[in-house]
Amino acid sequence: MILTIGNFDGVHLGHVELVKRTLELAREKKLRAVALTFNPHPRAVLNIGVALELLLTYAEKIEHLKKLGFNEVIEQQFVREFSNLSAREFFQNYLINKFKMSGLVVGYDFAFGKDRDGSKQVLASLCAENKILLVTVPAFEKEGAVISSSKIRKALIESDLKAANQLLGYTFYYQGVVVKGEQRGRKIGFPTANLPLRDKIKIPYGVYATRSIIKDSIFPSVTNIGVRPTFNGLESTVEATIETHLINQDIDLYGTNIRVEFLGKIRDEKKFSGIEELKAQIKNDVTSALRLIESNH
Repeated sequence: MILTIGNFDGVHLGHVELVKRTLELAREKKLRAVALTFNPHPRAVLNIGVALELLLTYAEKIEHLKKLGFNEVIEQQFVREFSNLSAREFFQNYLINKFKMSGLVVGYDFAFGKDRDGSKQVLASLCAENKILLVTVPAFEKEGAVISSSKIRKALIESDLKAANQLLGYTFYYQGVVVKGEQRGRKIGFPTANLPLRDKIKIPYGVYATRSIIKDSIFPSVTNIGVRPTFNGLESTVEATIETHLINQDIDLYGTNIRVEFLGKIRDEKKFSGIEELKAQIKNDVTSALRLIESNH
């Protein structure tokens, strides 16, 4: 097999270059292309107490990698015992004995083993000892800057969806099975599909122009992320939710899987004086969303 290793958080444009080289080499050598990734993310284990907001859930990451063309995606459980392996132990016990790789493709900043003591020089030496083909892929840059998961997180936290989506190479999304809400949206003429906001990075509360994908159909939509302060108060401790209104549609979506793609922020979440003011604002939000969606075609 030709193996590549990484956390692949976000499976962004930088990762795609690594994937591309792995698949090319596998085809050239007539071998299987395999990706090795980790669950949980090593930072979640090694940096206890530091919140890690993922760009993709673990299941979404595997889905993205498989769609890119890998024959197999291996998810290695990352625990303390595993993290304490030396570079040589990891290389011999896992990469050689367990995975039986013939070639290895890694990124420019790849390091492995306890305390990341497996430098590029160590890796090159181990590969040479074991007659393993090693390919190191240089950093992928966009407009002169190296693409990284941390830069994408920063853009999302700043509500800069345009920048985040350009670096990801696809539109940032949340997806899941629609859950039953309190049906307040339906009562005021704007029914919503509700999703819990869990398991990945939370973008700032507010109203966004979105596209909603249900099976093979795509619908323009407007989405609120937050705690519904008009009903619950600004200091509410209720769990934040994703509430998506499909524009000019009224479809019963309870129990249906939906993917909501975020194109741009319209405004911050706010508390309104009453239902009529809220309804007027939602009408304006729909107009703004349609305009922003049109500009993204």
